[in-house]
Amino acid sequence: MIKRILSALNASVYRLTDGQVAGTIPGGAPLLLLERTSSRTGKVRTATLLHVTDPEDAEKVVVVGSSGGGPRDPDWIRYIRDGSLSIRVGADRWAVQPVVLRPDDDGYDGYMELLQSRDFFFEQHAKRVAAQAERDDVDDEVRKVIPIAVLKKQSTTVTGEAS
Repeated sequence: MIKRILSALNASVYRLTDGQVAGTIPGGAPLLLLERTSSRTGKVRTATLLHVTDPEDAEKVVVVGSSGGGPRDPDWIRYIRDGSLSIRVGADRWAVQPVVLRPDDDGYDGYMELLQSRDFFFEQHAKRVAAQAERDDVDDEVRKVIPIAVLKKQSTTVTGEAS
């Protein structure tokens, strides 16, 4: 409950200041807002995520579905194909087309290397996942698989304001 309230507050401050406030985490890691309008309910759901721009294609933004190293995928990764999807980076908004990659998919290893090359990006996540990997009570078959979402920008702006 508290996490949800803080996340909503962060997203509101981000929107009000075009990412000037609440647009990075300590250490300078950039954040974006992933906004999804549910096709079922019409409600807008927002996730605040760390991101990296693909150095070979500036139209692609890469985010990771680690859920802080938790055992489940975050809600946004499970529902990413349900409804319209956009991202907000600073003052800019784009409609995006997502591609979710898992370890067996082409391109996964390259994007994982990109993410890991950004020291800020995986520092905390890597610690949590490594701690899970060291646990003796977790079977190799059920260890956390971290999905990566590549978000391809579809248009330069999105009309309408998400709340």
